[in-house]
Amino acid sequence: HNTICVYLAAVGLTALVTDIIKYYVGYLRPIFYELCAPNETYQSCTSDDSEEARKSFPSGHASLSFCGLGLLSFFLEANFGVQSLRSAQALPEDSSAVDADRLRSSHQRTLALARVASILCKSPLLLSGFIAASRVVDNKHFPADVVGGSVIG
Repeated sequence: HNTICVYLAAVGLTALVTDIIKYYVGYLRPIFYELCAPNETYQSCTSDDSEEARKSFPSGHASLSFCGLGLLSFFLEANFGVQSLRSAQALPEDSSAVDADRLRSSHQRTLALARVASILCKSPLLLSGFIAASRVVDNKHFPADVVGGSVIG
């Protein structure tokens, strides 16, 4: 329940901030003239998509993907990564030296696996980076739009 509430609040706040900045800045997209389809004198747009063509900065795809997938990455890290081992118990004082060595080696193997899991937990951020970069490659945003959206996310 808490996880869903945090996710919904974060995504809602990110979308709100992104839209407020989009309406305030009103930066033109790289494909503005294709979407606008201006008249012969270039004084007005003839297309209905002209309003959307004026909202480039910041990238909504970048901000929402970094927000959502960043939260997923934090969630995975807390449950499966090194942070999940923080609650592990210390070695008992009454254990023998052989038992203590066996427990230490077991703990080291567990820690090594948790480190690998921590690296894998960051993989959703690679997907969000791909989404942000694809907006520039598809000529929907300038690189500054994507960087701004990523920072907001």
